[in-house]
Amino acid sequence: MVGLVSPIQEAYKELASDPDRVADVLRTGALRADKVASATLERAYDAIGMYRRT
Repeated sequence: MVGLVSPIQEAYKELASDPDRVADVLRTGALRADKVASATLERAYDAIGMYRRT
């Protein structure tokens, strides 16, 4: 069991030691997700003929 949990604990320790890196990774992921979601929403609006909010 220890062998299974040990890699997870090590990854946690590494991330916990650098909160700025964690924040940067989360920020980068959020920006990427926003781009993908925006494109998907545009296609949905076009498909159903809805007007876009501005």
